[in-house]
Amino acid sequence: MPLNPIVGETFQCEMPSGEMFYGEQISHRPPITSWLLEDPDEDYVFYGSYKLNGWLNGIQSFVGYKTGDMTLKFKDGTVYKFSKHPVMQVTGLVKGP
Repeated sequence: MPLNPIVGETFQCEMPSGEMFYGEQISHRPPITSWLLEDPDEDYVFYGSYKLNGWLNGIQSFVGYKTGDMTLKFKDGTVYKFSKHPVMQVTGLVKGP
């Protein structure tokens, strides 16, 4: 997906293993993305949405984290919910590290 997609922009693809992925940008400010991953055998479904929170850390790096909920449901009824996301840092934006 592009770095700064417009509202309503969608992305879908079939993975080599058969899973289908669907994503949509549902808000631009703040940037919120909603997504769904479906197993071809219907063994599981994984979906959620997140908001990207980020800032420039000096001139060389971008630091950010996501907030939002993700749900993983299995055919047997097992459900896992996630709401913690790691902090990310991208460096070398202007020139190499």
